Amino acid sequence: MRIIGKIEIKDKYVIKPIQFEGLRKIGNPEDIINRFYNDNFDEILIYNVTGSLYGIGWIKKFVERVLKKTFVPVTIGGGIQNLDQAKEFFDVGVDKISVNTSIINDFSLVEKLKKEFGCQSVVCSIQANKINNEWYGFTEMARTKTKIKVEDLIKRYNETQVGEILLTSVRRDGTMEGIDEELLNLSLKYDKVPIIHSGGVKLDDAKKLKNYAIDAITVSSSYYYKNFKPKEFKKNLKSNDI
Repeated sequence: MRIIGKIEIKDKYVIKPIQFEGLRKIGNPEDIINRFYNDNFDEILIYNVTGSLYGIGWIKKFVERVLKKTFVPVTIGGGIQNLDQAKEFFDVGVDKISVNTSIINDFSLVEKLKKEFGCQSVVCSIQANKINNEWYGFTEMARTKTKIKVEDLIKRYNETQVGEILLTSVRRDGTMEGIDEELLNLSLKYDKVPIIHSGGVKLDDAKKLKNYAIDAITVSSSYYYKNFKPKEFKKNLKSNDI
């Protein structure tokens, strides 16, 4: 199982929201990415929090600079609206892009991205929240509720066979309360596309993950505040036969 360090960036600072709200400033993004790298995270996920509102702007130059000294796979998300913007990031060396709002608005973009860059490079993000006993996908960093149910999105992305699905629990995001097993249960019957689970992950979640075919997890708050170490988490995974 891969352990992915996730950083959310706003106004050139790493921030950490709770349930996508109430942004707390964490620090300098280059310093934190360097810590991720030194602490042996398998991959790094960079989210441009205001990308959906203001575009990719300065973040491309930042990513290009970071990639010169970071030698693990890097995924970038936030504000990527079309092929040209995706190409700008691939041209500076990112391995994958994560898209959500743009493909909800125009699903044909998924096939265009796959054709241009390969399915392995396309991560379809689902920002999932439970409203009135139903799980729905959200866009614009969980600000806007769609009318599409999460299970329908998982099914659609499986049928399309994208590279990966990033399944984020909005209600667990930043809480450090553990993985959202109710949300993960929605994905159990869909196994064509690897699932990355995001939201609430903590160190002792390793034993719970045995029940789910999860390919990777993302970690941020537990790393910032609870001294989460990938090596220790992988040790826990191994002791639980995962």
